[in-house]
Amino acid sequence: DIFEEVYDIRVAAYLPKPWPEPYHAVLEKLGTTPDRCIMIEDSRENLQTAKRLGMGTVLVGTGETPEYVDVHLDNARQIHSGLAFWNQAS
Repeated sequence: DIFEEVYDIRVAAYLPKPWPEPYHAVLEKLGTTPDRCIMIEDSRENLQTAKRLGMGTVLVGTGETPEYVDVHLDNARQIHSGLAFWNQAS
């Protein structure tokens, strides 16, 4: 029970990422701002858009870590420990 809610493409009227509109739709649905959100993704391109909007970013998967990724995890089982990054930063 780490997440209060999870959103999919339906909340953005089926507009796909990495276009910014889906991100804005989720932010509006949550009633929050990008600086209060963390995007967890396996797509570097999607995370780049999230970072441009001001979100924290977590990349899940192998390969290089771009500069716009805050935390890079090998697999989703590490999510809990990856989120600790923001506890340490505050």
